[in-house]
Amino acid sequence: MNNEESKGNDLSSNIIKGQSRVERFNRKNNAVNDGVFKEKGFETRENVKFNNLEDKVNKLKKKLDRIIFSLILLIILVFIILRFVG
Repeated sequence: MNNEESKGNDLSSNIIKGQSRVERFNRKNNAVNDGVFKEKGFETRENVKFNNLEDKVNKLKKKLDRIIFSLILLIILVFIILRFVG
């Protein structure tokens, strides 16, 4: 009985050790991959999401600038027309 219990405990402890090794390897591997991606200029998933969002914001800013510029020109044009008519 004791021998079987010790085998079971050894097996479960080995499984736990294996899981912790895998977790450590994954953390290390992810850190290395992130470093490699950043060094070589590749994009990680988070960077791609952020850059896409940043691109959308920049496009909206450009549209807003165009609208404001158009409104200013329209107001100036209206004042010029009123000046000559009035």
